[in-house]
Amino acid sequence: MDYLGILHRLRPNSAYLWRDGGSTYADILEWRDPLTTKPTEVECNNEWQVILAERAAADSEQQIIIDAQNNAISDYGNLPTWAKTGTAAQAETYITAQIFAGQTQAQVDAYIDATIKNITTANVAQINAQLLNIRTVLKAASAAIITMRSLFIITAKLLIYIRDLVIRFRK
Repeated sequence: MDYLGILHRLRPNSAYLWRDGGSTYADILEWRDPLTTKPTEVECNNEWQVILAERAAADSEQQIIIDAQNNAISDYGNLPTWAKTGTAAQAETYITAQIFAGQTQAQVDAYIDATIKNITTANVAQINAQLLNIRTVLKAASAAIITMRSLFIITAKLLIYIRDLVIRFRK
């Protein structure tokens, strides 16, 4: 235990005589501060437990930071090329190509209309009504996905900008 550190925390401005090279409670030879009382050994032991808990918490926080840094470094290799060295425009091009091959909403709608065709059988009206409902749902889903593509592009651009700022201001 660090009795000198404990005494400093418990009675920061108190005067006392300490045995040179001491490391136990008994090495507090004389308490010289008339305004404060000498802390008991139990108080010192309790304060030592507080100090150990604080150190453990600080070590844990530091380990979380180190782990995050190490994970970022190891995961860097798994990023697509545009995220490592590309520009914001390259990030946009990459994401656009990945979602519906960059097609616009009108192009996706036309593809759905061409792929899901009406059929001619008994109860054709009912079947065609259901197919219309399916097309409507698919078009709404594709609209949502294309909207998400825009959000992904913004996120990718932010990633590129943050990466560039980190590189620029690295010390």
